[in-house]
Amino acid sequence: MVIKKEISMLKKMITAAVVLAALLVLAGCSSPASQNGTGPTVGFRVGDLAPDFELLNLEGEMVTLSGLRGSPVMINFWTTT
Repeated sequence: MVIKKEISMLKKMITAAVVLAALLVLAGCSSPASQNGTGPTVGFRVGDLAPDFELLNLEGEMVTLSGLRGSPVMINFWTTT
């Protein structure tokens, strides 16, 4: 009898974990911008698209931030005095 209760409890725990995982996946697939029907906005807040700009790379070629979309980008702002 004890084994049946343990198996039943284990099944409930597994079911709850699967449901929770599915909800987390579904929540991660939607963003606030897609929920209201508009695209992502350009701005300076977390979740906004970064404003596009272009610079010359070390080889003298023009590179735009939008051209790097989908790739990790690290921007290092520095200056000399």
